[in-house]
Amino acid sequence: MTVNFKNVSTETCTLYGYPGLQMLNAAGHPIQTDVLRGTAYTVPSIPEHTVTLVSHAEAAFDLGFDDSTGYGLDKCPTSARVEITPPNAYRPITITWCIQPYGGGTISHLRCGQITVSPVFAGH
Repeated sequence: MTVNFKNVSTETCTLYGYPGLQMLNAAGHPIQTDVLRGTAYTVPSIPEHTVTLVSHAEAAFDLGFDDSTGYGLDKCPTSARVEITPPNAYRPITITWCIQPYGGGTISHLRCGQITVSPVFAGH
């Protein structure tokens, strides 16, 4: 999936690198989140470069994760909200988003909350 950032200010800004993510439960407490930077079968290879955003321009990043397929009856927690921190920012943007990422490759190596992200790129 692709996640977009929009510059809603009147000032130009730049983004460079990878976003941060933290899944939250319904009470707003962090749940296991393991962000992998780079390429996965759901996240194409994109080089890092500076994205300049004039007022109302957009940037984006790709995000991917495994669902429960292949993990038997084991379950990972589902988020109620997700904090997304733009590259080089200190304050996250919190959105309502229910996701249930799995990772690790096999039942014996199940790692809940594994999400792969790309660096930001110019949006549409």
